[in-house]
Amino acid sequence: MPTLEADDAIGIYATKEEGHIICSPDKDMRQIPGDLFDLTNGVVTITKEEGDRWHLIQTMAGDQTDGYAGVPSIGIKRADALLTEKGATWQTVLEAFLDKDLTEEDALRNARLAKILQVEDYDFTNQTVRPWTPSSSDGTKDGAAVQAAPD
Repeated sequence: MPTLEADDAIGIYATKEEGHIICSPDKDMRQIPGDLFDLTNGVVTITKEEGDRWHLIQTMAGDQTDGYAGVPSIGIKRADALLTEKGATWQTVLEAFLDKDLTEEDALRNARLAKILQVEDYDFTNQTVRPWTPSSSDGTKDGAAVQAAPD
């Protein structure tokens, strides 16, 4: 997939069919539902809800390696705590950005940069990405409920 980063290609193909195991130490792979193997935790199964929550956490925490800042002074632990305290929704993420005088556009840009693509995010015919967009009335993508992040 010449126009995509390797982690996006992995996410797409791992969600195209069941039964794949992703082998990676990259924390970004915790967004992808299915089995994930890394040397620290062995094989863990990531649910869709856990993957969605991890995406929201990474949106707020940012990732300098991947080129997005997230919310100033919010790391992974604080992002996880905010989702637990206020609800694991896009609205919680948006409020965290707005509370630091950032904009909704900043929040959406960070969410799109944080997102590891899955099969529904890619148009194979046109070889184009479908950008992530919050879409339900409560602010979560596709109305997905999100649970606590795996330890």
